Amino acid sequence: MPTIEPGTGAVIPDPTTLTRLEFRWRYTLAEQIAIEVATATHADESVRATLRVLASSLSEATAIDVTDPRTQQGVGYHAALGLIAAERVAEILA
Repeated sequence: MPTIEPGTGAVIPDPTTLTRLEFRWRYTLAEQIAIEVATATHADESVRATLRVLASSLSEATAIDVTDPRTQQGVGYHAALGLIAAERVAEILA
């Protein structure tokens, strides 16, 4: 349930929940391109399929919670493939 600011009724955003665009742009442009290229060209079809599923899940989400284990697993998968640096996982999920 969203937090409401007393007196104004304004919704106070949850700091762990982002819009799809806010989350996507936690990745650098180069990282986004690397993921897109791997989705189309990685030698392993199961990797390509997994990357497509992750992208599809992102596009279907109404919001992205960086504390959600599914989000953490997806970002970790990008690091495991070398599409983002391992230290970027914590930065993206911060």
